[in-house]
Amino acid sequence: MKKGLYLLCFVFLAACGHLPDIRQPDLGRMPAGCDIFPQGRWQFVHSIEATPPDGSRQTMLGVLQLSPSDRTIRCVMLTVEGLVLFEAYYDGAVHIQRAVPPLDRPGLGEGLIRDLLLIFFAPEQPLTQSGQLENGDRICRFRLPDGGTQDIAIQPTGDWTLRRYNAWQRVTRTVHGESDGQGSSLGFPARLVLQAHGWLGYQLTMSLLEVEPLDD
Repeated sequence: MKKGLYLLCFVFLAACGHLPDIRQPDLGRMPAGCDIFPQGRWQFVHSIEATPPDGSRQTMLGVLQLSPSDRTIRCVMLTVEGLVLFEAYYDGAVHIQRAVPPLDRPGLGEGLIRDLLLIFFAPEQPLTQSGQLENGDRICRFRLPDGGTQDIAIQPTGDWTLRRYNAWQRVTRTVHGESDGQGSSLGFPARLVLQAHGWLGYQLTMSLLEVEPLDD
């Protein structure tokens, strides 16, 4: 019985570990629209709905300042009444300045900052492969230093999906960038949905409220 269970688990994990095939591959060229990341220094204000593993929901405001050129980021998360729940910045390392329960749990703040880096900063590695998926979406693929892979797929509507795979080709993060037909006049997604996969998976839904450039 145990042997059968182990075999079933192995087959399940093997089935999950698969990168989508790229058709009409075009090595070394970035497909139009795949450069989804902000350029220059910006401040974003989002309404954030967080859904932790227990299925509960919490709505917050998020203020994010970022500079892709030096890969720095500052994040403040507040209640709708203005109470600061979480404050941190990243300058090559994560520095947490304030975190109240449940955002003070070990590793949670660091993970949140890493998720924001994934959403808003382009990979530092060069493009590995580009082309089309079976469904017609354009795609660009990056190999990461830890053996993982990052895919960016662009739909004909301009919406996009970013997927982060680990070294065993299993998805660990999915990010959808969506437009509501209006969105920002600067071309940023009106809504971002991040899904962290796994036993302790969670979801962040970020609806754009304001965006403005920051002075250099």
